[in-house]
Amino acid sequence: MYGSITSLEIFRWGFAHLPGAIFYYAKELELDPEDIGLLATLFFAFENIKPLFQAGVTAGQVLKCCPAYTSAKLGRRLNILVAKRIIGLSNGQTRSLVDKTIYLEPLMDRLEQLIIRDHPELVLMQIPAPAEETVHMESVPEREKPNNHAEAEGKNESQKSVDYGDEEDDWPKMPVSAAHEEAFRKIADFIAKKSGNLISVKMSGEIKKWLCQLELTPDFLFIMLELCFERQITGPQEISRIAADLSKYEVASVEGLNMYFKKYIDADREKAQKKRQFDPELIDFGSFIGIDMNAEARKRLYYKWRFEWQMERDIVMKAGELMCQRTTNGGLEYIDSVLSDWASKGLKSIPEVEAEIAAFKKSRKDKKKSSERPGSVASYGAKPDSEYSVYIPPELMNNIKKTPGGQ
Repeated sequence: MYGSITSLEIFRWGFAHLPGAIFYYAKELELDPEDIGLLATLFFAFENIKPLFQAGVTAGQVLKCCPAYTSAKLGRRLNILVAKRIIGLSNGQTRSLVDKTIYLEPLMDRLEQLIIRDHPELVLMQIPAPAEETVHMESVPEREKPNNHAEAEGKNESQKSVDYGDEEDDWPKMPVSAAHEEAFRKIADFIAKKSGNLISVKMSGEIKKWLCQLELTPDFLFIMLELCFERQITGPQEISRIAADLSKYEVASVEGLNMYFKKYIDADREKAQKKRQFDPELIDFGSFIGIDMNAEARKRLYYKWRFEWQMERDIVMKAGELMCQRTTNGGLEYIDSVLSDWASKGLKSIPEVEAEIAAFKKSRKDKKKSSERPGSVASYGAKPDSEYSVYIPPELMNNIKKTPGGQ
């Protein structure tokens, strides 16, 4: 008698079957290892649900198949796959995550598009077969053949056209993707040579849009792409926006192309470049408070103080000085609150600001013993005057320590 082998019980749970094409096209589908792991879980859940005709798989079934996922983590990863157009997600009877239905059809559609792109001969094979009754006319018994002479003659003509195809119209219509296959290949090769990489799935779809929907000629596209690459414009969406404009305004000549790029593309890029120009005032302010002001959000905050609130540079520097003196860890939020208070009171000059600070200090000293509660925070700082600390940037502190006699 054979003994019981516990490891054989592993086979009762089955296996998760993941198509190998997902690994092959993972980079073009923008899938990371966590996405592939979740797809394996979805396929495993899909294979184990019943009935077989059920469309999709619910999130509750996925959580049951893989308890390692929490509802929050699964919801977050599913939203990522939806954003990447890998899966579809629809609400159930309730708004709960476990009732949401997950569909794998978008993944299969994208895999099919990639396979057709890499093997265009498959499109040429998708030609409809002739009508069954026409092809098998000879096999029909004599008693079942049409009695009407005209009808029989019409079918004989149809038989001839299928057998020989003498007329051009008698051939089955070629799909649009196959008709533009040669132009697609030339444009794809041109982009690949210019960029030094194979075209992505997004770029492949955009090329088909230029050829089929916008009906732009290959020669026109070559010139447009050359002008785009000269300006370092390589994104599929940005190039498609330009192609849509050219089709909308019916630009069909080289002169029109050059005029469009100079008037719209180059002008817009020059405006954007001016916004990114070196600003010594901004750099000086960042060095004064010890904060890097190169981030776009910090720039917008500084320009809000200067131009929207119309604060003079000296006023902003004064607020930065208060921040450095009265807080150990400086922050732009503190400066923003101080300047907002000054703007609401209409303070526009240094004497007015200093008078406001002096009045605040005096009122604070008067109320210190009677009204100040432990833990209260004042407008310009939380520490008494005797406990002010001076903020020194780390780089300057290191230089002081290296200096002979420095502490």
